[in-house]
Amino acid sequence: MSAKDEIRKEKVYYGTLFYFLALALFSITVEIIRSTNPNHFELLYVEPEGIVNKIFMAFAAAGAIATFLKFRQIKKQEAVL
Repeated sequence: MSAKDEIRKEKVYYGTLFYFLALALFSITVEIIRSTNPNHFELLYVEPEGIVNKIFMAFAAAGAIATFLKFRQIKKQEAVL
């Protein structure tokens, strides 16, 4: 297996990992809010105060930033090789 294939596999692995973690943490956060707040529907979904979109965007942004930083680290390692 070539070095490029190894790097490609590593990028796919970390991209998928961060995507999965962001979605899982979003889901867990919403479920915690639903189970602890008796007025969860209005808090999460009623516009314009609904926060579910903000929570999702925060986790999506965190996942994208983590992926970008990891890809940058992989690229630096590739340059050393």
